[in-house]
Amino acid sequence: MRRLEVLDTDGGVWLLPDAVELWPSTPSMIFRLLTSLLPRDHELAHDA
Repeated sequence: MRRLEVLDTDGGVWLLPDAVELWPSTPSMIFRLLTSLLPRDHELAHDA
């Protein structure tokens, strides 16, 4: 299972890698992480 937790505040964007820590982030990093959640080719059903 893939998951991504992000907190967007007036002070910036923060990654929540687990329930204990906050990591400062950027919108670009969040976008890259969001796209990494998409299924890979081998995870998609292929109709031949």
